[in-house]
Amino acid sequence: MTKQIFLAPFFKLILAICLLLGGGISGAHAADYKLEPIVKGLDLPWGIAFLPDGSFLVTELAGTLHHIYPHASANQISAPIKGVPEVYYSGQGGLMDIVLHPDYESNNLVYLSLAVGTDDANTLQIIRGRYTGKALEDVKVIFEAAPKRNTP
Repeated sequence: MTKQIFLAPFFKLILAICLLLGGGISGAHAADYKLEPIVKGLDLPWGIAFLPDGSFLVTELAGTLHHIYPHASANQISAPIKGVPEVYYSGQGGLMDIVLHPDYESNNLVYLSLAVGTDDANTLQIIRGRYTGKALEDVKVIFEAAPKRNTP
């Protein structure tokens, strides 16, 4: 009981100090930047990995992977990159994130997360593959969540 009596004024003091100090914090400022689209025509882009040359790889949730060249005329989007495994596309499931290997410049390895399976039995996989500029090769599953679930 005495502990509660002591703590109540202490918390009131802390609250008062916070309110006094908070008065000097300024409100939000108008943005000092301009949004400019660099690519159009993607369908549910989900993940992005920036390549050393300034281009980037973009996943689309439905299961396609594209190489985007933002400095090319008309913001060139590649055809879907071959070698990407079939994905289970439903709700938020599909081809999700993409990450470059820390030594990407020497090994061209990329990691992708994707949903696989069917309406009755689906799960998450993490895969690794070597990007050749046109296709994903040497694809290996390095993680699969278990058990598979019914999550349409």
